Amino acid sequence: MLLLAADGISNVEIAERCDVSRPTVLAWRRKFGAEGLSRFGEAAKGRGPKPSIPEEKIAEIVRLTTQSTPEGATHWSVWTMGPTGRDLAGVRAADLVAAGSLAAPGRDVQGQQRPAV
Repeated sequence: MLLLAADGISNVEIAERCDVSRPTVLAWRRKFGAEGLSRFGEAAKGRGPKPSIPEEKIAEIVRLTTQSTPEGATHWSVWTMGPTGRDLAGVRAADLVAAGSLAAPGRDVQGQQRPAV
């Protein structure tokens, strides 16, 4: 987009060529005008890919939750794992479900509905 703009192409034509909206072209022009190339390619805060959970962390959580229970409790939770010194910052159950390492409530790991007990 920036190269097309430098060549004098209109915002509408740039949007059509790049398959984006005109406001997107205007936003890129504004950003480039304010920052130049100093932050080119950086995702804005809160945008971009979210950090992933390392495989080792997933394996540790799965091992703990399937092979042991915390002292004085029937199952592990983020709250019971916290005091054990395991860094669970940013780890959500939904992330583990998406990674295929934890079953969603009422389902098995393959996503099949569990029978009612």
